[in-house]
Amino acid sequence: MRKGSGLVACGLLLATGLWAQAALAEIIHVRLVGSNQTDNPLLHYRQALLESAIRAAGHQPDVQFCSLPEGVTSDRRAATEVGLGTRCNMLATSIGAPFASQLDLIPVPLYLGGGGYRVLLRAKQAAALDGITSKEALASLRVGGGTTWVDSDIYRANGLRVVTSEYPNLFPMLKAGRFDVLPRAIFEVLPEVDHFGPGLVIDNRLLLHYPSDLFFYGSPENRRTNEIVATGLDIMYHNGSFQALLRSHDSTRLALQQLDLPSRIVITLDNPYLSEEQQGILRRYHPEWQDPFPATQAAQ
Repeated sequence: MRKGSGLVACGLLLATGLWAQAALAEIIHVRLVGSNQTDNPLLHYRQALLESAIRAAGHQPDVQFCSLPEGVTSDRRAATEVGLGTRCNMLATSIGAPFASQLDLIPVPLYLGGGGYRVLLRAKQAAALDGITSKEALASLRVGGGTTWVDSDIYRANGLRVVTSEYPNLFPMLKAGRFDVLPRAIFEVLPEVDHFGPGLVIDNRLLLHYPSDLFFYGSPENRRTNEIVATGLDIMYHNGSFQALLRSHDSTRLALQQLDLPSRIVITLDNPYLSEEQQGILRRYHPEWQDPFPATQAAQ
């Protein structure tokens, strides 16, 4: 595979038996971009998923979080560090992010497509969203988003008004009324409310959906590690252990239990930033509760 192609060859996903037999004792070192929030269950899920994948591929995992320079919060800067492959060699970010195009996309979504479902955060003192039932009605609100997030571009492409800033700033800006709602992935929102609250409320009626998810992106300088992780994730999906981890891990289990997803009104957005290849990946790996939730009323 040529360097910088951004996609681990699918054929390597099938080459599991030989690796498992040849290098059972080999330690695979991953230095994943994390943060100083050592108690963050989102990061613990990514670490657990990587460790499980490496074991599934027949190797011994050594998965640690790498540190970035003080004050660095941008995925774009993190992708630069991962590209060098020295301090960090892996990053989790949204598929379709242009700044990750020179990294190796490990083609299995971290949440099996569940990362494309978003609930809306609002300030506690702000009005409820009872009158919003469609994309057109949502366009009357100001939507928060990260400066370099592909999600912000997706919202704009769907006619929404977007106010952007760096990730840590979005939550105090929401409380201060700089914008009206902040869409957050269903598996991210509960820890964020715990960390950035009080003063934030999760809307209990709406659910945004567009084809998307977080993916691991690896350094081209550590291509064999990327291939091993891709192989292990594919094994986990087909033997059901991936789905079991998604249902049982604290950061995901609580979201499925507490957010009452089947009762929500789904507002569907287009995602024009995916290639056909990336769309195929999201179709190939999907959650058991896809399409999107059987009991949910859909709105365009």
